[in-house]
Amino acid sequence: MSEASREETVAQQAKEAVGKMVAELYRIGESRTSLDATHLAMLDDTILPNFLAAYDAGAKASQERWIPVEERLPEVGKEVIAGAFIEATFSDGRKTRNWQQVLQIWTGEKWIDSDSGEEDGATHWQPLPAAPGSPSTQTAQKNEQKGGGN
Repeated sequence: MSEASREETVAQQAKEAVGKMVAELYRIGESRTSLDATHLAMLDDTILPNFLAAYDAGAKASQERWIPVEERLPEVGKEVIAGAFIEATFSDGRKTRNWQQVLQIWTGEKWIDSDSGEEDGATHWQPLPAAPGSPSTQTAQKNEQKGGGN
């Protein structure tokens, strides 16, 4: 299953779970006079959109973390930010360990540096962020302007 398909499946499952939750609240509301039509409308107009915005923010945060290659690999042929710790020993015996990150492509068998085309390695990776002006960036900016973002 591709990463995009997996994200769509998770989003659909979350929406279904919220739908079940709202249906249950409606059922409870029908049996209690304290939960009137105004409260039920608020569920649709406020609570559900806020829940979905929080879910989207959580999904975005999980996409922005460094993903260990042991946990999951990117789609074959997709350019990502990949990184690894590089260890070096100087002639005087001192050792260093530095984090290095570059744009790489996972071929399904090996990592290829996007710039040089040479074989490289990675221990972790991240998807590339959306380009400025892309639909997902514009949606995020609109949500922030409405007060939905931090």
